[in-house]
Amino acid sequence: MKTYEIVLGRSAGDIVFGMPRSEARKLLGEYCEYKNTQVEMNSFDQFAFCILGYDKDDRVDFASFNLFENIELKLENKIISNMTALQLLAYISKLDKTVEIEAGGAGFQSNAMGIAAFYEESPATDDSFQKEISYDRMESIAVAVPGYWDEWEKLSKTK
Repeated sequence: MKTYEIVLGRSAGDIVFGMPRSEARKLLGEYCEYKNTQVEMNSFDQFAFCILGYDKDDRVDFASFNLFENIELKLENKIISNMTALQLLAYISKLDKTVEIEAGGAGFQSNAMGIAAFYEESPATDDSFQKEISYDRMESIAVAVPGYWDEWEKLSKTK
């Protein structure tokens, strides 16, 4: 299992913010490039376990990790990729008191720190009570340059 040590605002393992797109592609291998249709911005690259975003100069400014089977994400000596959404929110809230929960509660982001998490609620049956409950399953953890989501919001309003 590969561990990606997150240094907020700087890197996730070997993926360094500011790294040229060509270098990121060499590092991570096979990819599929796609355009974001929601906002007017540079395209993204989808790799086997992550998505990278690039600024107008084709330099990495965003990384979203969506498969936690063969990788783990570590932040300040804690493995965060195996936390539940609530555990991760509590942990990030200690580091950034201004963390924002998304409308609808499907995730949260710390624009100042450049970290976000998104999850989905999944139904399950509680066998002891024979009733359906819901639980949150981490869908992705994203790291970005500080201010990334503020910029995203500005761009989405102009489209």
